Amino acid sequence: MDFQKFLSQLKYHYKNNLPFVAYHKPSAKSINGLLQNSSEVQSVDYLQKGFVMAEFSGSRQTHFINLKDSQLIETKYDTNSFNFAASTESNWIESISKKEYEDKIQKTIDYILTGEAEKVVFSRKIKVESSQDIFQAFENLLFLYEDAFTYLWHHPSLGTWLGATPETLVTLQRNRLSTMALAGTKVASDNSNEDWGVKEKEEQNYVTQAIVNAIKKYSNQIDVGETSTKKAGKLLHLHTPIQAKIEKTDFQKILEDLHPTPAVAGLPKEKSIDFIVANEAYQRKYYTGFLGEVNFPQQVNQRKTRKNQEFTAVQPRIPQTDLYVNLRCMEFSGSHYNLYVGGGITRDSDPKAEWQETQNKSQTMLNVL
Repeated sequence: MDFQKFLSQLKYHYKNNLPFVAYHKPSAKSINGLLQNSSEVQSVDYLQKGFVMAEFSGSRQTHFINLKDSQLIETKYDTNSFNFAASTESNWIESISKKEYEDKIQKTIDYILTGEAEKVVFSRKIKVESSQDIFQAFENLLFLYEDAFTYLWHHPSLGTWLGATPETLVTLQRNRLSTMALAGTKVASDNSNEDWGVKEKEEQNYVTQAIVNAIKKYSNQIDVGETSTKKAGKLLHLHTPIQAKIEKTDFQKILEDLHPTPAVAGLPKEKSIDFIVANEAYQRKYYTGFLGEVNFPQQVNQRKTRKNQEFTAVQPRIPQTDLYVNLRCMEFSGSHYNLYVGGGITRDSDPKAEWQETQNKSQTMLNVL
């Protein structure tokens, strides 16, 4: 179907208080939509096919749009079909002042220096009063961030969220698991030889080692790739790919060990989460949680040759799970949007630099509005 018809189906569901999700996977040729047939809140079942939306931590509210109880719609990803439009009105309201945030960052550094933690991810919320329509905001996301996982998710009793995340939590196809360590942030420049400081490299190492340690109990075949610089919009991050062949196990247990990673919580996990809950002074909800397809059938095409002629062999559809960390996101609350931004704090962090990092990260969503 064309994009405008795709949007009209989303709007119909929204108007009738029915859950849905629309999303575009990085560099994919299509945009998918799942339209739930009822307003029921469904628990996730990792043996079923569908789409999961999970909170950061704590009781971890999850919602599962089951494929068998929903309508699957699809449209072509084509930037020529999108109409980018900025909001005519907007007003940025900080939920915490620059000084207050820097004081909290210093408190976090002091906590780390006691030896209780090596890293804590601290965040803040920005309220933006805006006339921007959520469907136009989603269209803007699609136009701006082709290489991110972009989405619009809605449940009448759980909220409405949009985002453009650069971070894969996990991809699982049969017994092959892929994930990544993503940490360190800086604004992209014209310099092709980007230099990273000790703080960023140390933070990246924390994340990489924690992910490897989490996977070790399920695999003795783990491959850690080379660390490189990954671009996400106007920001750069350190990126390390990690792959493993896992033993047969409960996928939910793997998720519980993997998430939240040190990239969104800290190290050690439990103490970092306790510090975050006690000091951030707001609930993250779905920010830094995870979302994505569960057991979606993926058609694999392979190029083969026969008598000097090349042809495409279509293989059977293989179930695949693709989950993403919910970063660069915002929550729609009627008359305004709540933007969520944060950064990894270590003993070498500088409070003023951390404030600026969150300012830089906020631009991803502000560009949409």
